Amino acid sequence: MLNRLTAQAISFERILIWLCIFLLPFKPIYANIPLIIFILLVLVQHYKNIHNFKHHAGLYLFLSIFLLYLTGLFYAKDFHTEYKIVEKSFALLFMPLAFGLMPQAKVHLVRKGFWQGLFSLALILGIYSFYSAYRIYSELGYLPTVGARVNEITYIHRPYFGLIQTLSFSYVLSLLFRKGLKIHPVYYLGLAIAIISVFLVVARLSVVALIIVCLYFVYEYLRKRGILNLKTIAGLILFMVLSISVLSQYNRFSERFIYLLQGKGEPRILIWECAYRQFTDRDFNIFLGNRSASTTQDKLNNCYKEESINKTYWAWIYESKENFNTHNEYLNMLLSYGILGLILLLALFLYLFFKSRKEADLAAQFFVIVFAFNCFTENLLARQDSIFIFCICAAIIIYYKKDEITVSAHPE
Repeated sequence: MLNRLTAQAISFERILIWLCIFLLPFKPIYANIPLIIFILLVLVQHYKNIHNFKHHAGLYLFLSIFLLYLTGLFYAKDFHTEYKIVEKSFALLFMPLAFGLMPQAKVHLVRKGFWQGLFSLALILGIYSFYSAYRIYSELGYLPTVGARVNEITYIHRPYFGLIQTLSFSYVLSLLFRKGLKIHPVYYLGLAIAIISVFLVVARLSVVALIIVCLYFVYEYLRKRGILNLKTIAGLILFMVLSISVLSQYNRFSERFIYLLQGKGEPRILIWECAYRQFTDRDFNIFLGNRSASTTQDKLNNCYKEESINKTYWAWIYESKENFNTHNEYLNMLLSYGILGLILLLALFLYLFFKSRKEADLAAQFFVIVFAFNCFTENLLARQDSIFIFCICAAIIIYYKKDEITVSAHPE
């Protein structure tokens, strides 16, 4: 009877994580409910294990970054704005602590819930994008590559749509890598939908991320079979060059990159220029930065205002009042918290990658690669949906030990 109750509790926690992941893009505030229940359930069931709490370097990196966010409250001119930033980062504190109390079997099952939730979400969003693309094409006679109509196709913002699809694609690849594992046909469907939908909406970075994931998959495949040498590495590099060359012939894809290179209208050009001005300002503290994210944002807004007067094609960025952030997580950490913040973020990514390699968890390796790559064009730790996804998966990586699993060996 006790074993049955324990199994039900584990299954319930797995469902809670699945719900949290699935709800994030639609209504992030609703995702808080299953996440809070999950954390409380873990604390109630395992508070007696506090003396056996597992300490890891990854946990301290998490806490260090969270403390940096907290210090911003003391230096920010606008406490309320800074608190809203800190509030989103509470997952950096609670997720690693909750997973540190959980037995290994439960970490393993919650890991299932995480990846299956992510896959289900990508599947639903992908199918919806096909329907929306058909509707918009019927109305306009073409599919837009820029502008608000693109987000009508994806339902959520295109970069985050691309991120979720790329992670779903990576997850299925990790299943294909496992010899002897029988894979349900729905995973092949999800693989196809992820690829087609990313090309359909021309998510630039996600397309490149798909190529990188495929290259890493082939690299691991060759390495595992002991046939990795200079010739095969050269072949992988050639594959990437050829892939990008072929993509450049795809008009909708090349249009998106030309739009970026031309600069006019591409917000990141102005954003990064304004960020560079902050970095080169003589009063900028290279070691500690602006000491708060809200201060960095205020300086960006002032720069947008100035440029909207000097160059009218940038006016929409200031007039939209959307407070465009740095669109680069590494740049945001450098400006807001200096070299210290950037080093901590890079150290966390490196720790997670090598920890997942140690456990031979290919899905987790893909996750770190894709997430770290997307941080070059988005502030993923500044949004509730992406920071929750990151914190849950990172906590799983920190505490997941493949050799200590005592539950069913058929995880997916």
